[in-house]
Amino acid sequence: MIAEDRIDLYKKLSMADAVAGREKEVREVISQYIDSAKLKINNDHFGNLYIQTHGNHQKKIMIAAHMDEVGFLVRYITEDGFLYLQPLGGWWGHVLLGQTVTVTARKNGNKYRGVIGTTFPRSTDPNKVIDPAMMYVDVGAPNKEAIMEAGIQPGDMITPYNQVERLTDQNYLMGKAWDDRICCGIMVSIMNHFANKVLNQYDIIGVGTAQEEVGTRGSKIAAEKIKPDIAIVLDVATAKDTPNADRFRNRVLGEGPGIVLYDKTALSHMVLADMIADVAKKNDLPFQFDMLSGGGTDAGSIHLNGKGIPTITLSLGIRYCHSGASIVHLEDAENLIRLLQYFIAELDQSKQEFLEVETD
Repeated sequence: MIAEDRIDLYKKLSMADAVAGREKEVREVISQYIDSAKLKINNDHFGNLYIQTHGNHQKKIMIAAHMDEVGFLVRYITEDGFLYLQPLGGWWGHVLLGQTVTVTARKNGNKYRGVIGTTFPRSTDPNKVIDPAMMYVDVGAPNKEAIMEAGIQPGDMITPYNQVERLTDQNYLMGKAWDDRICCGIMVSIMNHFANKVLNQYDIIGVGTAQEEVGTRGSKIAAEKIKPDIAIVLDVATAKDTPNADRFRNRVLGEGPGIVLYDKTALSHMVLADMIADVAKKNDLPFQFDMLSGGGTDAGSIHLNGKGIPTITLSLGIRYCHSGASIVHLEDAENLIRLLQYFIAELDQSKQEFLEVETD
């Protein structure tokens, strides 16, 4: 049985509105759920959030989950009151038209609901995907003056709007921004777990990273600040268990988290990967080896810091990633939490070194 306070955490993280560079609402939710009496918590100038155990060890484990979601900025306001879009993160035009969004006015903090629309030129091929640059948000305003009076201006963030709901099987949870809010929730759960533990070798620093969706920027700054001995990146990837998704059936919801061996920006440290797989097997936890051929994670920025940081990405499969409604499996999240708890406890007891040694 999954604790209701954890479900509540996931819901609040999903409903927070936070595009790259505007992660404040997620920082606030995380701060509410952290055991602040037993963990140190602070921010940096870039918007990263740091949560640290109260140890005094030289060795450090960094656990990173990004706080930003794919969304938009208001690019241009027309005279008749429509808002053109500047995408932040990867968007596919097919998932946008007719979707409900929230516009957050930074001037006064007000939130306005709207819908994404477009004017179809007669020359448009109906079989082609419409470019998001041709789309706009309609917030039901008669003209530009009404938009300005509402406090909306260029640069304000636009995010998908969706309620969090448990589906037919209660383990399936639908909502927006599971990339990467589900992993933010997992990171919070791990930090609260180890707030009550005494470790022998390591301090743990959980990081809510900023601006991942626009180039894994915050994690680079965080890694330079922390200088971890080991980094664990928590992220999601598009599930391949839907019809005709891929010739390799993988990221199957309900069959465990992924141990990522490759993405376009980083090769996972294989000693770490094998250790984690062994811990999963020993504790009868399901997992799936994975390779992210289509993109990268914060690992790409973290592992290149200093003399090179042993880094691995652990992932959750989600359906309909980078859309206004994604689906995650709660047992996958629970098993990732268990896997991290067992792995960190075992790592703390081991004398494993992670230096890569070149051989002739």
